[in-house]
Amino acid sequence: MKTAFISLLFCLMIASCSDTKKQQVKEQEPGEKTSQAEKDSTGIFKWETELCENESTFDARRYSPEELAGTHKLWQMTGGILLEVNDAAFKPDQIAGLSTLKELDAEYAKKKKELLDLKIVNESYWIETKKLLAKAMKDEYDLSRIAIQAYTNPEILKGNRFSKVCPDLIKALTSSDTSLLMTSWKELVKEKCKTNGSPEYLMKRFEEEYNDPDRVMYARVELITFGWINRVNETITHVANDEKVNERFHNLFLKTKSECAEP
Repeated sequence: MKTAFISLLFCLMIASCSDTKKQQVKEQEPGEKTSQAEKDSTGIFKWETELCENESTFDARRYSPEELAGTHKLWQMTGGILLEVNDAAFKPDQIAGLSTLKELDAEYAKKKKELLDLKIVNESYWIETKKLLAKAMKDEYDLSRIAIQAYTNPEILKGNRFSKVCPDLIKALTSSDTSLLMTSWKELVKEKCKTNGSPEYLMKRFEEEYNDPDRVMYARVELITFGWINRVNETITHVANDEKVNERFHNLFLKTKSECAEP
């Protein structure tokens, strides 16, 4: 009886050890699956810059390829002009070639929709960048819409959101006293001469245009393009393509391989 009991106990111990081994195997399996899951959690995103073709590895648990593509496009929009409209003349004969308001409206509507429809990574920095770009685009649109009309109708410079930026130029451009227009023109040219590499050329050109029969239009073009537009442009929203935004974009990736052409 004692021998039988010992034999039974021995069998139970063997069975227990066998169950323990099975349990150990079961506990190891999830570890193997996690390792594979980690491997599957990364993705590859290919993108280009002016000189480089890049291949980046990203965390697919955080970002989707669509979000990265949208953020890449958003990043490319920083630091540049958002609307390609032709809104500035440099000589009177270029006024007729400016974009029409219809063309401007169409471009703005299209690009605004493209911007707002971009699916980007869900991070506060990029969300705010998108909002700033939308504001910058609206500012450019408002400036362009007024500028296009101002060359032939200077009165449009009054009573708008930018009227307080340079009231002196607006007064000169809208006054019936052409002597005020000529004086403002000459003062602007003198200011440009201070920072221009060829001040003699600027003054010579001014004298030629001042003696031209169409001098009123030359004065108007100069004051709008190099005076009013430049000053207003300094007050509107701009989103810089600086070290911060570049670093933020590159930090979206775990690693990046780049092949670059010689500059």
